[in-house]
Amino acid sequence: MPFSYKPLWKQLVDLDMTRKEFAKMSGISVSTLTRMGRNDYVSLKIVDDICSLLNCTPNDVMEHVTEEELKNEKKRNRERLLKGPNASGGESGQNE
Repeated sequence: MPFSYKPLWKQLVDLDMTRKEFAKMSGISVSTLTRMGRNDYVSLKIVDDICSLLNCTPNDVMEHVTEEELKNEKKRNRERLLKGPNASGGESGQNE
């Protein structure tokens, strides 16, 4: 059962907060956030901590996706990284 943490990243953009700032504020390690950035497994305790901190539900942090959707998302991310920061439509890489 693959999950994507895209809803969390969208929230951080809305809050104008980088992943590093979020790690410092939440006490969640940068390595855990890196795993989440790769859509790897993290414990429900981490999801619970994030929900408590942001006063939200798990649906605001993660979403269930199919294996195919996850593969396509990883492929798009890999292609975007290979093109470099200026080829992504002006993104500053703020949430890295």
